[in-house]
Amino acid sequence: MEEILLDLKNVRKQYANFSLECSMQVKRGSITGLIGANGAGKTSIFKASLGLIHTDGGEIRMMGKTPQQMTNEDREKIGVVLSDATFPNILTAEDVGAILKKMYHRFDKADFEEKCRTFDIPMNKKMKEMSTGMKAKLKILMAMSHQAEILILDVK
Repeated sequence: MEEILLDLKNVRKQYANFSLECSMQVKRGSITGLIGANGAGKTSIFKASLGLIHTDGGEIRMMGKTPQQMTNEDREKIGVVLSDATFPNILTAEDVGAILKKMYHRFDKADFEEKCRTFDIPMNKKMKEMSTGMKAKLKILMAMSHQAEILILDVK
């Protein structure tokens, strides 16, 4: 039997002039895309899955638990890139590595630095001086840096 890492059943969110409803499953070992036009609610679904916003109905389970049941230990198993969230632009990749080391028990600083070198991300350059592509690669490396069991990538 395949393990379901993310299970959304009739998740609803109502905004003033927009509503969405979504059902989907993400199974371990699979790559699943949530595709839609700008404003279709993709980011809202991701944020609801993480317990960052309230929903108006439906059921969400991540690794078998509702967002409210998830512990910090559970949350460390999730790698996330949200399109509207990042570290301050004055930080460098080296700064980010130091922060991630304090945030995640399974963070491997040497591996993170090696991957930054592999993808040509300078460790001492401020994020505001990086290209859009460099920032995107850094965000993905950050999400993958602590041996996450599920990756949620909301990238533009």
